[in-house]
Amino acid sequence: HLKVAYSEVAERLLQLADEAARPEASKPYRIAVVDDHSTMRIALSRLLTAQGHHVETFATANEFLFVAMNTKADCLLLDFHLPDMSGLELATQLRVIGNRLPVIFMTGSGDDRIRRQCFDFGCIGFLTKPIWESELSAALCAVGLARKHSSIPGQELCEPAPAR
Repeated sequence: HLKVAYSEVAERLLQLADEAARPEASKPYRIAVVDDHSTMRIALSRLLTAQGHHVETFATANEFLFVAMNTKADCLLLDFHLPDMSGLELATQLRVIGNRLPVIFMTGSGDDRIRRQCFDFGCIGFLTKPIWESELSAALCAVGLARKHSSIPGQELCEPAPAR
């Protein structure tokens, strides 16, 4: 039993090393974090800053919406449940005003309906709190891939999925 546990840990460490070695994982990003819980904003800001990213935090959807057209962010780390509007409503409003930031949603609820709504919207990541550093790093790798592939003429970042 102990041998299995060590092999699982070793395998996971190798996966993390492979993720960290990818060029898109090492690039520092400008990340906008929108979460109404101050402890979550502080923790994410510290973690992302320690990884070399530039972080700007916002407590409400409206606070971010106020600066959305002038933001220099590469991606948006967005809480689904916010007091002034849902994260999905904010993301939808951003698309309406022409802001095509890649969105990584996060929530304390592992609700499959919410997850489906977020991916139908076109998010590049969905994280369930508590957020593990490796999951966050993998989601940020998707930002690099989305940005790399968005250079193809006519292809938009994170467009909503076609209606079913």
